[in-house]
Amino acid sequence: MIYTFGESLMDVIVEKTGRAFVRPGGAMLNTAVSLARAGEAVSLISELGDDRTATFILNFLKANGVETRYVKKYYHRNTALALAFLDEKKKAGYTFYKSYPVHRRLTGPGEFSKQDILLFGSMYALDGKLRNQRRELLLAAKSSGALICYDPNIREAARLEDGKTREALFENFAAAHLIKASDEDLAFIFGKLSPGECLKEIRKVNPAAPLVVTRGAAGVMAFVPEGKIELPAEPVKVVSTVGAGDAFNAGMLFAISRKGRLPDGIRFFRLPEWRSSSARGSCFLPLSALPKTITSGGTSIPDLKAFRCKSGSFLHQNKRNKPFAVGGYPSEIPLRYVWQL
Repeated sequence: MIYTFGESLMDVIVEKTGRAFVRPGGAMLNTAVSLARAGEAVSLISELGDDRTATFILNFLKANGVETRYVKKYYHRNTALALAFLDEKKKAGYTFYKSYPVHRRLTGPGEFSKQDILLFGSMYALDGKLRNQRRELLLAAKSSGALICYDPNIREAARLEDGKTREALFENFAAAHLIKASDEDLAFIFGKLSPGECLKEIRKVNPAAPLVVTRGAAGVMAFVPEGKIELPAEPVKVVSTVGAGDAFNAGMLFAISRKGRLPDGIRFFRLPEWRSSSARGSCFLPLSALPKTITSGGTSIPDLKAFRCKSGSFLHQNKRNKPFAVGGYPSEIPLRYVWQL
């Protein structure tokens, strides 16, 4: 089972032209939907109100095969709302409206297994009111041998000015077996440091976790025990970057899940295997960086037919024959991103 832990909300995406559209959103929800559409068993750990918005989101999740038993509903509360305003470069600036109760209690699995994966991140993972519950969840996952993946997904540097928030950020870094961050995340967290220098800072609290850095049009790089690997991004017409990192996470976790956990850790990150397209079944190889993409204002991996795999097994996993897209946004452009198993 893959668990994604994060905020669920309704996205209102506003383009420069003034055209707006509404979709279920939230980073971990987006990733969960893509994984479920690819045929993975996935469960979302999150919170909603008890309004029509919550009902819409829950129906959407269930229709896409995402387990919702750990989605907590708060009575007489409205579900969170996010306004995403796209700029001329199709990047979004956000305004959030939330109505959580004073006392919040998440539900989650009492225990995990060694085959499980837990993905968490975004500002939700830094919420002080959930700090103890987040620690409990991470401890349960780690003690059971589950793979913990962290995506900081920081919206702006100002949110890290509070000392406790920054402390929580580094707690999350320390807890992860695998860290994925965008170059913008690293800039918000570490300022003008290079990715290699950022890694040195992370190593002060986590000496081993591989770091995957997405850089939009510049491609993706990964820091692994044997060294560093960089891969290019394919040029595409950008319609929106909303949810690009969530789509990247979905592809990455799909490959990890299909590979399976190995007793001695994340051996599929061996450098030669990243470099070699002939290393079938031994690693995941993102040949281009999803944050350069996306679909019609949405989030995205739009269609499994846009993926290629040497063995062809990737394409055969879409048992429900549904588009592989985050948040349900339809595709308007062909993506030629490759996740090779």
